[in-house]
Amino acid sequence: MKITRSFASLALPAAIITMALLAISSFALASFASVWPCQAQPVTTVIGSGAAADTPSSAAMEIFRSEVERRTNGAISVVLSTDRKLGGILEIAQKVRAGTIFATWLPGTYLARVVPEVEVVNLPFVFDSYEEVQRLLNGPTGRLIEAKLDAKGFTVLLWMDFGGRSVMNAKRPLRTLEDFKNLKLRLGPLEILHATFRALGTTTFNTDTQDTYMALQQGLVDGLDSPYSIMNSFGFADNQKYVSDTQHVMDPEVLVANKREFNNLPSEHQQAMREASKVAGEQERRMANYSQAAALAALQARGLQFDPLPPDTRGALRKVAAGVIDGMKGRIDAKLVERVMAETGDAKR
Repeated sequence: MKITRSFASLALPAAIITMALLAISSFALASFASVWPCQAQPVTTVIGSGAAADTPSSAAMEIFRSEVERRTNGAISVVLSTDRKLGGILEIAQKVRAGTIFATWLPGTYLARVVPEVEVVNLPFVFDSYEEVQRLLNGPTGRLIEAKLDAKGFTVLLWMDFGGRSVMNAKRPLRTLEDFKNLKLRLGPLEILHATFRALGTTTFNTDTQDTYMALQQGLVDGLDSPYSIMNSFGFADNQKYVSDTQHVMDPEVLVANKREFNNLPSEHQQAMREASKVAGEQERRMANYSQAAALAALQARGLQFDPLPPDTRGALRKVAAGVIDGMKGRIDAKLVERVMAETGDAKR
């Protein structure tokens, strides 16, 4: 009995001590947490595109992702999705506008359906280089276009060099205006582009990228227009013989974010994204120049004939395009078109 009482007498103080220790521990943890709060989970932003993973723009977006995460100390996590994993180009753009995807990068031509003013950076046979387009985008005209996109729910973060569009076909080299007649070409989704080539006597189509290979293989179309890198990387050259450096539009790519989602970010994170886009853009232009030159060399190595467009022919093409451009002034602010032509096009005519 004494032994039992002895243990019983010890049990109560032990329980009290245990409870006290637990109370002290809880207080200490609460105090520690007040001084060192738990780190918040990073905000995940999904950026999707129809671009292939091996393009300069996709590589630039990897730089953008790394820069954003570094500049925000991991507060923003960027998830990139390429190769149409999140849908087609237009579908992804619609998801960005709706806010279900944070951002996308795509050729500017695809946004012309929402903001027709985007077409002015793709006036056919007007620009000789992406540098000319870039100067335009960095000035008042670029600010106006970006304001129009902003009004439709898109925040522009970066313009990139997609590579000028040229023509590849299976019929003949393109050296004169006559050579364009009766060709059946798949063109990018820009109405002014189709109107210009129809004025040259060309039959034009706008098939989806994934259907274009079969159309070329079956002879439903004679050729297409695209940057050299796309001609090479998608296997479109398998059934083609001739490449010409028409470079009829520069077709810049643009990185756009959902305006509401972007504005909901803290201001310092918005600034981090803009700074990251500048770094990515500088690298992208270097990679794009190298990529286009390498792709053209690869096409020639596969046996395709390359024909530089004669200067006289380019001048004649500009005259044809000028008539089409005048006709578009009913769809787009005429003063905006005239300003672009005055800055770039008129001096070449």
